[in-house]
Amino acid sequence: MAARFDEQVTQLCTKCFPSSVSFVSVSGRHVTLRIRATLSQPLGTPPCPTGGPQPHGAQWEFVIRPLQEGDQSQLSRLAAQLSDATRVLFMPYKWTDPAHSYDVAVCNCTSGRDAMFLMFARPVSDSGSSSPAVESVQNPGETDGIPIAHFGVQKIAPEAPLDPDNPANREVVVPDFLLCVVDAWHGHGIGSFAVDFVSHVCRHILGCHGIELTTALFNDHAAHIYSKQGFEDVGTMRIPLGVDVTNPAELARAVCFRVERHMVKILDPSSREIVLKLINQRATEKP
Repeated sequence: MAARFDEQVTQLCTKCFPSSVSFVSVSGRHVTLRIRATLSQPLGTPPCPTGGPQPHGAQWEFVIRPLQEGDQSQLSRLAAQLSDATRVLFMPYKWTDPAHSYDVAVCNCTSGRDAMFLMFARPVSDSGSSSPAVESVQNPGETDGIPIAHFGVQKIAPEAPLDPDNPANREVVVPDFLLCVVDAWHGHGIGSFAVDFVSHVCRHILGCHGIELTTALFNDHAAHIYSKQGFEDVGTMRIPLGVDVTNPAELARAVCFRVERHMVKILDPSSREIVLKLINQRATEKP
């Protein structure tokens, strides 16, 4: 399975941007890869690794690895690059108390509850080496580069059959998909790559039957991207605001909500009916 997965990851990287995968590691549920890519257009506004926009055709090395112990500082570095508008659209973390949210996020990933990834970028010098040299991706820190994206799935656990007496209604796994890309890196295919990458991990490593997400009703651009990546619009859902959505106790105390577009991507076509049934049930159970 690992060899086939490596080939699929290589193909999706090439599809999203001209690149070559120089390192792919699959160990159980953990996937790490390193990509060297040439950007088709300049970066947007800073901050970026060299403090300003890069010229057309600049080469970058990207490291994508699971969130792990000690990554609270990396989440803080990523958050520092987000505009207020981007923070409004990315709500898994409680921005009024981010430190606690980061601790919970790291704990959930190391325990196997979630599978969230960080994506780092580092410019490649004319000599062909990243500068400074990228060290082991197993050690979080400056050597990975600057964090530019955070994506993955939360709540990887099979749901009990909706109708235990019906053998067709087996347990299904449909986690929540999350995506955040820092503003300077918008428009470079990072979002499309993230959806493809996480879909492959969920289907072939985690055994998921589908993934779901919500996005703001006014965020038509994101909805268009998700639709192109295979997500279907299944209605709307009420999302709590100002709370840590990873904390059930806080969710229960939520008093402010926003209605968002609800979308799902079917990863296992044979499970389509039960996945949609589960999604509809979740939508009606939200506070």
